[in-house]
Amino acid sequence: MTDGMVGMTAPSSSVSLSELSRGFESLSARSPPVLKLLCLLQNRNIDLRSFCRAVRTIAGEGILLRVVTNVQHAKKRQLCLFRWSRVKRFAQVAGTLIVLYRQIGIRVSRPARVLHDLKLNSKRVTSEDVSLGEEENAQQRRRLSKVDA
Repeated sequence: MTDGMVGMTAPSSSVSLSELSRGFESLSARSPPVLKLLCLLQNRNIDLRSFCRAVRTIAGEGILLRVVTNVQHAKKRQLCLFRWSRVKRFAQVAGTLIVLYRQIGIRVSRPARVLHDLKLNSKRVTSEDVSLGEEENAQQRRRLSKVDA
């Protein structure tokens, strides 16, 4: 289950400053003035409206929209990866449960088969036959407990 997504949480609808910074970086729009504005926003020296206005005047009108779109696509990819990792984990758990269920079914059905075979081989089952079946079952349980250990 070490698929690189262990401990990963579902992405939120809000945008962090680091995601916004990566959005500017991916568009090669991380100029020193934009970095300074990001720093001011992080330190809460300016509000979001002033930040957006300043970015539009420094980098152009469309850059902020492209950055937000880029961050939105990155979040969608992250959400898909998160959901896929959960699906993989659920499939692994389901597969493990099926294997365990089959092992339990085999263990439970073997003693019943022994008694069923005894009944088919003779019309009347004697107490000696039943005790032999119990001894075989005990031996089988010991073998299975050794395998499990």
